[in-house]
Amino acid sequence: WARDAVTDFSRGNANEALTAYAERSLLSVSPDRKAAYGELVKAWSEQGIRAPEEQLIFAGTRLDAAILNRLVQQKRREAGALEKESVPAPEGGDSFHVGDRVMFTKKSRPHGVDNGDLGTVVAIDLEKGTLAARLDGSDERVTVQLENYPHVRLGYAMTTHKGQGVTIERSFVLVGGLMQNQESTYVQASRARGETRLFADQDTAGEDLTRLVEQMSKSRPKEMAHVVQARATQATQKQSRQQTPVPSVPSLPPPLPEPDRTQRRAPQTPSF
Repeated sequence: WARDAVTDFSRGNANEALTAYAERSLLSVSPDRKAAYGELVKAWSEQGIRAPEEQLIFAGTRLDAAILNRLVQQKRREAGALEKESVPAPEGGDSFHVGDRVMFTKKSRPHGVDNGDLGTVVAIDLEKGTLAARLDGSDERVTVQLENYPHVRLGYAMTTHKGQGVTIERSFVLVGGLMQNQESTYVQASRARGETRLFADQDTAGEDLTRLVEQMSKSRPKEMAHVVQARATQATQKQSRQQTPVPSVPSLPPPLPEPDRTQRRAPQTPSF
């Protein structure tokens, strides 16, 4: 069913695909965006606290990704999964603990990282401001001096655009918003080898999911890059005014605002 649903998404048949997710209780619609964050984080935490390297969160905007990154990091801190000390990022307001998931956002041959590489923090040095991480899929350990290489972000959540080409065991997708379209929906639905779960809020989903279905069915492959960026900027500015502030890390300022895979889940009663 999951393979068929991904095919439906790729063809713009969003209603059929969303129905398949809803029938298996893999689609959650919350009253508002804040509640959608909470439902997603709760679902992620079931296995993400213990095995974050097997889960990944996708969101349409960088603001949504930043909020979700901090929320799940906070969950792991509360559960004792991260060491107490942390090293601050020179920009963006993040901080990194041993055990955190991180993403490198710029290629650097001297540091041995590519844009989009994910890894787990294995050591930090507060005096030197360095971070060492073990990259996913290898035993390679890389060390970066954050003042010289500030291109490190928390890696629990990323934008859909950044997630193209990523493969993960389980994915958790915050859908809806101006960046949602047929192409982005296909990427979101096809990243996981195992289970994909979708989360939306009532406002962006619309009555009986009509707005979400319309967005997911609309193709924008030839839209100019500057138009897409302008829409993303508008969405981020709107969210910055409306959203509850991202939970801040103590002592730091608040942060700035595909091949098809088979999934496994027993059918349940539709949720809409």
